[in-house]
Amino acid sequence: MNVLYCDLFNGISGDMLLSAFIDAGMPVAVITDNISKVLNKSEFEISTKKITSKGLTGIVIEIDEKPLDDRNFKKIESLIISSNLNDNIKNTSVTILKKLAEAEAKIHNQRLENVHFHEIGAIDTIIDIVGIASCMDYFRIADVFCSEIPVGSGAVKCSHGEYPNPAPATVELLKNYNIRVFDCNEEIVTPTGAAILSGLNAVQTNYPLFEIDKIGYGFGKKEFENKPNCLRIFIGKKEDKENLINSKVLEIEFNIDDMTGEEIGFFISEISKKEILDIQCINSVTKKNRPSHIIKILTNNVDKNIIKFIFDYTTTGGLRLLYKDRIILNKNVEEKIVKNEKVKVKKYFNDSLNIAKEKVEFSEVEKLSLKKDKLWRK
Repeated sequence: MNVLYCDLFNGISGDMLLSAFIDAGMPVAVITDNISKVLNKSEFEISTKKITSKGLTGIVIEIDEKPLDDRNFKKIESLIISSNLNDNIKNTSVTILKKLAEAEAKIHNQRLENVHFHEIGAIDTIIDIVGIASCMDYFRIADVFCSEIPVGSGAVKCSHGEYPNPAPATVELLKNYNIRVFDCNEEIVTPTGAAILSGLNAVQTNYPLFEIDKIGYGFGKKEFENKPNCLRIFIGKKEDKENLINSKVLEIEFNIDDMTGEEIGFFISEISKKEILDIQCINSVTKKNRPSHIIKILTNNVDKNIIKFIFDYTTTGGLRLLYKDRIILNKNVEEKIVKNEKVKVKKYFNDSLNIAKEKVEFSEVEKLSLKKDKLWRK
């Protein structure tokens, strides 16, 4: 399965994302065929144009739409569900459409079933939603990620008059996302664009770890003075490393160049009694050419008592906290009979890596050896 990353350089709208998918290689014929399973072919026509703006080249989609009769949310939902689209496209389309309708219903204080389609967009909204659901299916995208979301300010015009920018429905749909407000009196994130991010469960993050396979640039129809009005997408595969990561750990690190070996040994002995995972003492040389030690302590989280203990029992004046991903094997401890004696055995396994191995605890071997030695001496 693939992943999609949306680089929201200048916001998002349904037609910009659809254009970006087409630029990345989505066949327009597949989009048109799927939409015609929901709408009559006489109601729409899709064409694309390659453009260059501010030095960037991509696709802008043109939709020639015919007047749409009065269809409310329930009617459109029924059209999608009863169509010949595959279940994946149906489910994605209905999820996005419902997100959009729910936001409009809340803003206008209406019941969901009473939200009429003119309030959640014209026919191009159906085209955007079903088209993007088709792209998700075509590219077999399982996970969606996005960047920080830029939004405009001031006011925007809509069928009800002037509304604050971003529009109330857009803000409703962007709950739990990080946004950045620009001094721009343009609607750079539309309700449909926000509904798509929400409906696809887009995770907001810096670039995730994945191998880029396809790149697409989708343009909107507005022109901006100092930047291209585009949305960039990346489609690719997650690296196996990310799939294998199954744990996180906190590493507390600090340098010591003015403590004796006895003092450091005492500190290691005492802090090992606390709830830490491991500790290392590494020889090094500091900037004053002094022989020194780097102390690394692994623990699950920041513990005030451990932090205080480090400052109390060492001469360090500061700590470095490093949060690290880990790939760890599952572990079980079992008892086995070895030469008529019970010993504890650690069993390690990981199904994804097809690994299964075991190891007798050395302390058990040592204990068994001492016991045999005593018996022999008797």
